[in-house]
Amino acid sequence: MKNIKTIKYFPITLGCVKNQIDMEYMCGELNTKKWVMVYNPESADVIIINTCSFINDAKEESLNMILEMLEIRPVIVTGCLSQKYGEKLQSLIPEVSIFTGTESAQFADRIDISFRKKDRIILLNRNNKEYKEQKRQFVFGGFHTYIKLSEGCDRTCSYCIIPKIRGPYRSRSISSIINEIELLYKKGFREFNLVSEDSSLYGIDNYKKKKLPKLVEAIEKIGFNNAYFRLLYYYPDREIYDIADFISESKSFIKYIDIPFQHVSSKILRSMKRDIIDPREICNYIKRKGLIIRSSLMTGFPGEMLSDYIDLKHFIKDGYIDKIGIFIFSPEEGTGAFKMKQISKRTALRRYETLKNISENIMEIKMKEKIGETVKAIVNISEKDTSYGRLIEDMQDTDMELIISSGNLPLFTELNIKIKNVESMTYIGEVL
Repeated sequence: MKNIKTIKYFPITLGCVKNQIDMEYMCGELNTKKWVMVYNPESADVIIINTCSFINDAKEESLNMILEMLEIRPVIVTGCLSQKYGEKLQSLIPEVSIFTGTESAQFADRIDISFRKKDRIILLNRNNKEYKEQKRQFVFGGFHTYIKLSEGCDRTCSYCIIPKIRGPYRSRSISSIINEIELLYKKGFREFNLVSEDSSLYGIDNYKKKKLPKLVEAIEKIGFNNAYFRLLYYYPDREIYDIADFISESKSFIKYIDIPFQHVSSKILRSMKRDIIDPREICNYIKRKGLIIRSSLMTGFPGEMLSDYIDLKHFIKDGYIDKIGIFIFSPEEGTGAFKMKQISKRTALRRYETLKNISENIMEIKMKEKIGETVKAIVNISEKDTSYGRLIEDMQDTDMELIISSGNLPLFTELNIKIKNVESMTYIGEVL
């Protein structure tokens, strides 16, 4: 039988960590078909770009990356941008012969055949009613990884296009999640970040009611030594108090919860089609439980009056949130908010810049409270005289970074670090 040529590919993932997981699944499938990942685009036969289409900036980044990489090698485009624009994108960039949508691991056979034959194809995910399990034979990173709990979303937030791109909410089974964690633990991973478009909805489809408490209890019972779990993207609903209670008492979960509040004004939340909750009450409860709170907050939403903006500014200034991501509203075609009367870009940008500065000041104040403390940390890069990493409590590539004035430290191994100082939103530490 004639030998099949090995195809070398260079993967690029844009957007959220869920995109990273999709790329890992896709790489795992392609690696079974004599595709081999390389670490620079110049040595590849093809570049695979997993795109994002959540906001306009993400779309522009994706398009620019595609055009830039086409100057180096042939490109395969996957992900949200393809899923949303389909044939329009194919017409816009005819130099790309293969377009696939979200969850593209399921198309690995067709991608392999079509690339070898130089066929022109477009394959979009049909967003079936059940979660489609994929093999996971390749994972980026060495200590932390991400575990996908579900796909899609049933929320109708007026600013969000994700349900139209990724389809309805589809939960994985508890057994498949546990099996994946066990497999990755055997491969050396020790930090598992649980992600979903909305973790609070886990189980609403398969079990007809929310089952996140059952899942986190099952994870707790695994009982791995030196393994950490972190819950991300939990919608602020009534069950959040029970989840906070569980995490505060857990031996395995990092005392950390990510809650995308988006805003604090009841009027704006109502316009966003979000639940009308009291973020201050939720934060006060979670703080009493000793948990770190991360949240994303948005300004510039249609109808945001000066009073709504000031309410949001005070919320940030009062230190309710420990780790803050500030975003400026982006009107996305196909969403309810796209048709609303927009506030001026100038006003929105000014509010964003003010809130960003305030949030960075608040976060730095909280960081400086740790000076003199001994904390657990991970090193990702270690050079001759300096090492770079993060505290275990901080999420990789999202939260604060750590610089240690010592070189040649072991990578992806827990170290006890004393915080000496904080400079430019970065911890400065020394190894004990």
